[in-house]
Formats: sequence, structure tokens, C-alpha cells
Amino acid sequence: MTDENTKPDGTTDDAGDAKPYTQAQLDKIIEGRLIRERKETSAKYADLKARLDGMSSVEEELAELKLYRDEKEGEKLSAEDRLRTKHQRDLKLMEDEANKWKTTATQKETIYKEFRKDVALTKAASKQNAIDAEQIVTLLKNNTQFVDDDGSLKLVFVRDDGSEVAVDKGVEEYLGSNPHLVRNTGPNGGGAHFPIRKGGLTPEVVSKMTRAQRKENKAEIETMMQSMPRDTKSGVRQS
Repeated sequence: MTDENTKPDGTTDDAGDAKPYTQAQLDKIIEGRLIRERKETSAKYADLKARLDGMSSVEEELAELKLYRDEKEGEKLSAEDRLRTKHQRDLKLMEDEANKWKTTATQKETIYKEFRKDVALTKAASKQNAIDAEQIVTLLKNNTQFVDDDGSLKLVFVRDDGSEVAVDKGVEEYLGSNPHLVRNTGPNGGGAHFPIRKGGLTPEVVSKMTRAQRKENKAEIETMMQSMPRDTKSGVRQS
């Protein structure tokens, strides 16, 4: 039970004379309490909100940091890709240049080999008094080839049977079998010169000689006819 001297705000009247509060006073007292409670609640809410806002700022900063890190990582990968592409392009250019150089070197080697064949055949044909050295080169180039000779390339003449001889020897043998391709160097001049092959002349060679050539080779023809059977001499005329 409340003491009669106790005031609505919990205080007592020391004088002991209890005076009743009016409704306006009670409303004012209640409004004051509500204002104080609102202030306290607002202060707590503001502090909590500040804390929550701070946490949101941290999350945003973390998100921004993660985004920045991802962007930098992407830039790093892009830079690596660009560098890799550049290296691949440079490597392709180097490979193309190397292949071009190899092709050029091969072409130059082929040209050089063909040149050596032409020179060797021309010299051999001229040495054997061929009428047309260029013709001999054309006829015999396929019979020449390079072979390995202790690490170096050697040009040889390949006979029809596959055996290999020196180019000079091969050209000499070929012109010996084709005397009509040889120039006449005798005193009468003109026509072809028929070199005496090992074993002497043959009726075939003599039949291709002109009158002047037969006079020039009269001694060799007589030697040939003396060694021939009697029934074959009639096909050979000396003059």
C-alpha cells in the first residue's frame, strides 16, 4: 500500500502535507520519462547502426579489394597471353626464316652442283675436240653425279653398266663410240676426227668416214682390213 506522503515520482513530502497531482502534471511526468527512454533507445540504435554501417563498409572494402585483385590477376594473365603470343609469332618468323634459308641454301647447292657438272663436261669435251661442247653437256649431264669421297663431294661419270669413272674418261669413251661428234684436227681439216680406239678401227667407224678422213687414217684402215676375215672386207672401201 502506498504511503499517503509518497509522490507519484517516488519522492516523499518531508512536510507531510500530501498534495494531489493534477492530470497535466502526471502527463508531463510521463512524457519526460518517455523522452528520456526515447533518447536512450535512439542512442543505442545509433551506436548499433554505426557498428552495422562499419561492418558494411568493411564488407564493401573487402569486396572492392577482391575485385581489384581479380582485375590485376586478369591483367597479369592478359599480359602473359600477349607475351606468349608475341613469342610464338617471333618463333614462327624465325622458323620461316630458317626454312627460307634452308630452301635458298639447297637451291644454291643445286645450282653449284649443276655448274660444276657443266664445267667438267665442257672441259672434257673440249679436251677431246668435240664439235659442240654444249651438246656433249646436254647429252651426258645425266651420266654425272656426285659421290661422297671421305667427307667431300666428288664428281664422277656413271657408265651405262653402272660403273664409275672420271668425267674425262667417260667423255673420252663416249666420243670414241660416237666419232661423228669429234672435230677433225688433221691436216686436211673438215668433217669429224675419228680417234683410234683401243683394239683399232671398226668397219662401222670407217663407213662413216669421208674420203679425206680415210686418207688420213689409211694406215690404220689397212691394219684393220688385214685383221678382218676375207668375206667382210668387201663392205669397206679405202677411198
